[in-house]
Amino acid sequence: LSQRHVPDVAALRRRLSDSDRESVLNWLVQACDVMRFSDTVLFAIVILLDRYCAAAAVSDIHATLLAAVCIALKTHGVQDEVCSHMSLRDQILHLAQHRAAFEDIVRMERQLLEALQFSITTPSPLDMLDALSAPLTSPDGSPPRCLANFLLQLSLFDPEMFYSYPHTVLAAAAIYAALGSLGAAPLMY
Repeated sequence: LSQRHVPDVAALRRRLSDSDRESVLNWLVQACDVMRFSDTVLFAIVILLDRYCAAAAVSDIHATLLAAVCIALKTHGVQDEVCSHMSLRDQILHLAQHRAAFEDIVRMERQLLEALQFSITTPSPLDMLDALSAPLTSPDGSPPRCLANFLLQLSLFDPEMFYSYPHTVLAAAAIYAALGSLGAAPLMY
């Protein structure tokens, strides 16, 4: 993650309490799983949400979250392969449980984009993990890669750790911890 795009964790915590952020992330992980959104989308949403919450006062976290989901789906070009039977509008309204008007979510999306000066795509630790773990991957998914991915997902819940280290370092540490905990032979990987 480019250093200029790292959110100020103190400002993030002032505007969004740790318990509220944890609740949002718990919901988000479940929603991404149910909707079959890729982990790339999950990381993009969290980074967008954190950057926005650190930069601007949040009056409606639910609308802000849905706007971040909308942006992540659009920028990662996955909306057509995620739920091909549902339009992006229907996906967002489904996630909102039809409690919010789509126009309000789009208005919030515009506010989020403006607050971030339309600079919305940044590499995530998952992108770094993909690059660093290329030799570990196999068609069925290697155990070290899967465990490293899980460790990175856990790091999302601690903004201090997630944003204090370059994302390449987080990815490398996740791979190292995964290989070590699985007792992988040095020559194997």
